[in-house]
Amino acid sequence: MAYQNKFTVTVAAYNTNAQFKANADFAVNTQGQDAAAVINQAIESIRVHFSSNPENDYCFGTVMLMPGDYYLDTSIKMYTSLNLIGANRQECKLFQRGTADSIISNYLVKYALVKDLSIMPSATSGTGSAINGDFVETKFVNLWMKDIKKYAIVLGLSNTYDNILNFIQECNIVSLSGNAYPSIYIPRGYDSWILNNNIGSTHINLQLEGGPFRVLGNHLNGNKNVDQPKHNIYSQYGITSTIISENIIENSREDSILLQRANNTSDGFAHNNVSITNNLIRSENLTSDNTYAMIKIQPNATTLNFKSLLVSNNIFEHRVKSYPYNRYQSVLNLNQVADIVFSSNIIGLDYTISDTILKTSVTNLQVFGNSHQNYANFLFDRFELNGKFISIADTIRLTQDRTIADSTDSGEQGEICYDQNYLYIQSPQGWKRIPIPQEGWKPD
Repeated sequence: MAYQNKFTVTVAAYNTNAQFKANADFAVNTQGQDAAAVINQAIESIRVHFSSNPENDYCFGTVMLMPGDYYLDTSIKMYTSLNLIGANRQECKLFQRGTADSIISNYLVKYALVKDLSIMPSATSGTGSAINGDFVETKFVNLWMKDIKKYAIVLGLSNTYDNILNFIQECNIVSLSGNAYPSIYIPRGYDSWILNNNIGSTHINLQLEGGPFRVLGNHLNGNKNVDQPKHNIYSQYGITSTIISENIIENSREDSILLQRANNTSDGFAHNNVSITNNLIRSENLTSDNTYAMIKIQPNATTLNFKSLLVSNNIFEHRVKSYPYNRYQSVLNLNQVADIVFSSNIIGLDYTISDTILKTSVTNLQVFGNSHQNYANFLFDRFELNGKFISIADTIRLTQDRTIADSTDSGEQGEICYDQNYLYIQSPQGWKRIPIPQEGWKPD
């Protein structure tokens, strides 16, 4: 169909109100008709063609879907600058009726909008993803995706284009029963936002590779013993320059947040620079006891460190009211990580039997200002800088000795050190030393 000189075209479903349908530009006539083909006809009517290079095809305007049920046997194809908008997500529903993904991209799509739709399988079939494509500066807003059998939203699966400056916001993704796919998967994403969504699934809520990402204000969840996700947030190949903040992150079966450092030597991954702040992170039951962490950082086939991690102002809660419900092993599990601050967190884990922080090959760790519910099993403030380690609880441990030559040696007031013979304290008048008795003692 030739390009129409209008900015908005309308499509009616087979069951759209007759008065509305009479004024539609395009209409689906029966439930058995492929609604995707009709919607694509509407898109074609505002599409500008570049026969020499179809990658450059784009649309002038909006395709508006009227209230009704649209049964899809094939895929709706998005183009650059196309707005695909439903009347509202409660009344405008796309039903998958086959293996095709519901919405795909024409090569790399830029400056597009998908808004106010519901996407779900039909009662008897529908096994594709809801949205699958490559996008730049595109917004996915106020979508409801229910019982999708593959990905709800996957950006960059082709591994051909960088997916940059995209927004996924105010979407409701629920009950992906039996799903072995992440709800939202961005295998090749940069500088994108995931904002104010409700995401529930039985596999992984968010899998993010690349960065920067802003994961803000989301509810990443599952129901205990029903549709708990394996992880709430997961990165397999590497994540960088990412902010995870103001989220409710709950009810994972294993590690809530699992981030891995891949063998990537590019400048963009020289420092991972991940900030996890102001979240509520909790779970009620886990797959196995004393195994998982609320936040786990580890290598993936590399000897490179995951560098620069801030975990601050979070509330960690494990609502285990009676043993033998499975418990977390730790709040933070670090393996090959450098330059970490763990501060000002509230930690309330019932029946926890391990430590707050487990660490392997960790350098430059600072821990301070945290509030602990269970004093017996948690370390307090801990600083590890340049090979010197201090743990503050009922004892202080210094792992390196130092000999002070005389009272005028350099130092700052309040410093403490020791050698085989003396304990040294830096006072306002300089260094003072106290002899250490060489003999042991026994109680009287």
